Amino acid sequence: MVFSYPVWYLALCASLGLILALALYFRDKNLAEAGARRWMPLFALLRFLSITAIAILLLSPVLRYKQTDKEKPIVLLAVDNSASLDRAMDSVELEQIRVQLEEVRQELGEDFEVRAFRFDEGLEESDYESLEFGGSATDLSSVLDGLYDRFSGRNVGALVLASDGIYNTGSNPAYGGRRLPAPIF
Repeated sequence: MVFSYPVWYLALCASLGLILALALYFRDKNLAEAGARRWMPLFALLRFLSITAIAILLLSPVLRYKQTDKEKPIVLLAVDNSASLDRAMDSVELEQIRVQLEEVRQELGEDFEVRAFRFDEGLEESDYESLEFGGSATDLSSVLDGLYDRFSGRNVGALVLASDGIYNTGSNPAYGGRRLPAPIF
């Protein structure tokens, strides 16, 4: 038998059983005069054991409490790291994107838990300094599936997807995003 409470609670239950058994059997003088004196210790022992057992069984419902953990909503920032963005913009614009993403991350970090990801062929958690925009493929459906797998059952507030929208592998991402329980921006 495993107890989920301290051992001294058992001693408290036993002392409660002892006090009640002694009080109920040895305070009544009528029982002693009626010739039942020889049975009183046995009845007192049975009452002690039953009261102690009932008190131990009632410990769990009495001591059980509801614990509520509050967590900040999670905002997922996923950035396309494929070469199609590198071809579409010059290095100054790409650096501005890095700076803007970091600003958004810091702004949201006050009220949300912000998790940053980059993706091309695969999905990995990273900072935005490691963006090189050199990936050969973009698989948006696997990004959405990967984020769903990692964060299903969690308090996801939103997914911010920074991409040019061009996907060249995987299925149509319009159908994969419906599994995420959060809006996609």
